[in-house]
Amino acid sequence: MIKNTRINYLILLSLSLAIISLSGCGRPMAVHDYVDAVMLNDSGQQDKAIKKLNYAIFHDRKFALAHSLKGDIYREQGKLEEADAAYEAATKYNPWSFKDYYNLGKINQEMKRYEKASKAYIRACEIKPQNFDANLNAAKCLKEIDSLDDAIEYSYKAREINPNDSAVELLLGDIFGEIKDNEQAIAEYRRALERDGNKPEIMIPLAISYIRTDRIEAAKELLKAAIEIDPNNSPAYQYLGFALIRLNQLDDAIDNYKFAIQIDYRDWKSHKGLGVAYILKSSKADNNKEKLKEIGLNQWKISLKMNPKQPSLRKMLAKYSKEK
Repeated sequence: MIKNTRINYLILLSLSLAIISLSGCGRPMAVHDYVDAVMLNDSGQQDKAIKKLNYAIFHDRKFALAHSLKGDIYREQGKLEEADAAYEAATKYNPWSFKDYYNLGKINQEMKRYEKASKAYIRACEIKPQNFDANLNAAKCLKEIDSLDDAIEYSYKAREINPNDSAVELLLGDIFGEIKDNEQAIAEYRRALERDGNKPEIMIPLAISYIRTDRIEAAKELLKAAIEIDPNNSPAYQYLGFALIRLNQLDDAIDNYKFAIQIDYRDWKSHKGLGVAYILKSSKADNNKEKLKEIGLNQWKISLKMNPKQPSLRKMLAKYSKEK
């Protein structure tokens, strides 16, 4: 271990001398502090490494490698804001660093700053056009900011680079679903399913696309299969409940919505669907009509309490409450 550390130190020293000579106006203190920081980081002394990097940047604020290593350390420590600032400085002073643009994208993607993340990933793709992860993550972030045409473009680029990764097909399925091209979404989900086999994370969005194209029986069977694989999958029960309403199988729909709520009580969509099932059942019942209706209205109230931004449900609640 000591021997390897010394070898690493000699390699770093050689690189440092090269950096100094290339800079044309030697800044040995900055490079010396940077080398010390690398050694400290390798030995697990991250806080001391950060101090050394700050010294390096004090001596040379344009020292991109120092900013980059600060970003790496902060990210490892979970200090995402600090990592973001460090990587941004690294890209400013070295605009051809794929690593730093990619990490800048990754940090902002983790913080859900998708616009900034997408710009960083796009620049990373300009530097290394054949990098699969940069293209795929650019597509994911572009989707999040509703730049869907660009998201499709980068998804296709990612597929050209690696045609065997189902993550691209799953992403494209989601994008085509958002633009309501359901047939294309189904084609992408099916490709992913054929490649990866039965996985609920693929089966459920495929079933949703089937529902959107009125293939309700197909959706029902797919969702039941997903539940067999993952009995605690709340969305599978929720969408199965919706499919069963469409098939007028109200008792089964109620059971599945209840399963979804048992798994995740905060699932406002399942409360809403459960309310719909009870209201429909009340309209067809010979007995207990008002009781069934009251249960349905209460479920709608719960859903609205959890998510007040449901104007159509609020109108339905007002309408059916008047009819009591």
